[in-house]
Amino acid sequence: MSKARVLILYIRAGHGHYGIANAIADGLHQRYPGEFECRVEDVFLKSDATFQRMFQEFYSFLSNYFPPVYSFGYYCSAFPPFHDFLLWLIKWRTKKRLQRIVNRVRPDAIVITHPVLQRVAKELKVYSGPPPELFHFIVDIDPLHWYFKYHQYHIIVSTPHLKDYACTHLGFRRERVCMSPPPLRREFYEEYDEAALRGFRKKFGFEEGRQIFLIFGGGNGLPKGENIVYHLLKHRLDADIAIVCGRNDFQRRVVELMVTHFGDERQKVHIFGFVEEIHELMAISDVIISKAGFSSIFEILALKKILIFSQFIWGQEKGNAMYLLRHGIGFYCKRPSRLARKAETLVRDHKLKDEVRANIARLKFANGARETVGFIRSVLDERLNRKEHESDIEPGRDRPETFST
Repeated sequence: MSKARVLILYIRAGHGHYGIANAIADGLHQRYPGEFECRVEDVFLKSDATFQRMFQEFYSFLSNYFPPVYSFGYYCSAFPPFHDFLLWLIKWRTKKRLQRIVNRVRPDAIVITHPVLQRVAKELKVYSGPPPELFHFIVDIDPLHWYFKYHQYHIIVSTPHLKDYACTHLGFRRERVCMSPPPLRREFYEEYDEAALRGFRKKFGFEEGRQIFLIFGGGNGLPKGENIVYHLLKHRLDADIAIVCGRNDFQRRVVELMVTHFGDERQKVHIFGFVEEIHELMAISDVIISKAGFSSIFEILALKKILIFSQFIWGQEKGNAMYLLRHGIGFYCKRPSRLARKAETLVRDHKLKDEVRANIARLKFANGARETVGFIRSVLDERLNRKEHESDIEPGRDRPETFST
């Protein structure tokens, strides 16, 4: 039997879209070995530099350093003229290249992880074959209504509330909407034993028996991460501090100078650039200081770690922040000084830490790859059954009879 072909499209606008796209491909291969051929494509990989900057560097710059400006643009996209123009713009710049890929792959399904791809993916054609099934993973807990713009899609959402919203208010058929936690790499759901954790500590240079506060926030580091380190050092916590600066050389240099200034505190601070095995560093941490991004929070919670988030994008990430606070599984501290006080409390108050961990355990975070890839396979199985049923119909059965004269 031939393999089902799946084309997964994403945009590098934050870590979430990229991570989920690859986790879906990995999930299909792992759960259904030999049944699927997956191709994961960044739609701007070979596009012009202007659009790469707009949707990758420009997005990262605005969302990290000018959140109010980004939030304003996000809310403006709720109006049809704005998001219709955005969808058309993406189609104009990417359709030609994506159509060439579709001509080669001839996918049975196309999966998108970013709402701006809705129109272009819908218009891609498989010549001499049936149109592909369309899937859209909604990468937000509280998205805008235009994320559900086209009813041709099978929708995958992360909460029961969103599934009810799509079916009740937006008119999607219930069988076309799947509720699934975000699919993440299996490393974030591993139960690491003590031997593995000791190995991770040794690898990254941490001593046994000390608490670790990890600060990270993507490829450019966590905005104001250097200020957070400063206030944590001022409180002289009985804990190690790890900061992942990524490609933010300025932040790295500032933290190095700061550590030198504090003198006797320097052995507590571990500074990293890019960390390929970030899950290992997260696994040995007790508290993680980060942002309220969709994939990031689920990665942290899947590892059962306490999260302090120092910022969230009003609008896009508001639902994520409210979810954390409502369930008592995270703390929001915007000011670095307040964040340091909360960190000091967590170092001393073991009862509070146990309470947060119990809340996380009660929610039973599971890898959404199983639900997501199971939904994709069920839709494709139904498609295959329809095709086989149509082929079983005798040729000419529905043709009108002809009579010779």
